[in-house]
Amino acid sequence: MKVLCLIFVLLSGSSVCAQNQPAPAPAPAPAPAIVDTAMVEIVLPEGTEVPLSFSVNSDTLGFGLGGKLEIEFPSEIPDFSEMELETTESWLLLSEAQGARNSQKLVLEIRVYRLNPIRIKVGSMVSQVIHITGSTGDLNETAAIRMPGVWRTKWWMLILPILILAGLFIVFYLLWQRRVRLDVLQQWEPSPPAWLAAAVDLQNLLAEEYPNPDSVRGFMDRLAGISRSYLAGRYLVPAGEMIGREILARCLMKGHDSRSMRRMIQTLEGLDNQRYNPELPNGSWSREQAVQLVNFIEGVRILPRYTMVDATLLNDAEEAWTWLMQPGNHPTGQSQLGGGQ
Repeated sequence: MKVLCLIFVLLSGSSVCAQNQPAPAPAPAPAPAIVDTAMVEIVLPEGTEVPLSFSVNSDTLGFGLGGKLEIEFPSEIPDFSEMELETTESWLLLSEAQGARNSQKLVLEIRVYRLNPIRIKVGSMVSQVIHITGSTGDLNETAAIRMPGVWRTKWWMLILPILILAGLFIVFYLLWQRRVRLDVLQQWEPSPPAWLAAAVDLQNLLAEEYPNPDSVRGFMDRLAGISRSYLAGRYLVPAGEMIGREILARCLMKGHDSRSMRRMIQTLEGLDNQRYNPELPNGSWSREQAVQLVNFIEGVRILPRYTMVDATLLNDAEEAWTWLMQPGNHPTGQSQLGGGQ
């Protein structure tokens, strides 16, 4: 009986002790795995020291937005601008390397063009998981890569628009001025034919006591002046400031007949050569040049049928021309009169 009681007491004590002991803690649940986490490596140039550490400024980056990455080296970097870093994936872009204040750190700007989480590896070191914020039409698709552009004002890009606006302003201003300004039309009348004045001058020249040994040079000077005045009025060239060859070239440029012009230019060049020659020609030669000028004018003169000419000038010119065409008024060179067309 005592044995049974002892067994009962032992069993009761063990059950009470079992009830007083705390229950064991449950096993921790495994951490959920991050789906589609990609690994990208930043490849350092060959011969670069093994970095001490690197860090990303945030564990969350925006899609296509800039983030900062720092790489620290054991010693100072000689020339960080020549370091060319590459990545193993095209969706991670790096800016040019820049040195920090102590010249032992490289500061890079990174841009991620992928929506799923990533991890960055430099040498043997791996960063924490970096989440990317952003959205596309379908989260299972990778968003299209778009390089963000930063607008920067450049002063030289404003030159062309300013020039265009200035040109348009000038054009509209001129059109407006032309519309509001009504100028009075000036009555234009054609000049009288050049032979009218030449006829009067030639009559006065030949009617005087020319030439004599003392006045041959003056005769040729006046005759050269009459020739140049006629050519200037007839062919509209600045003959008073030109030599014979220049007058001929300018007349040919205007389309005048070269056959008749060459005879006149030869006469004018002969006068220029002789009137500056210390040995003057005889009087008959100089008067012969006047007859040549009369013949030339006769071949090319234009009658003032449709030109308003002063009546006094027209009457004097016609009387002078009638006098010039009479061989008896200048016996030298009679055979050449009337040679014009």
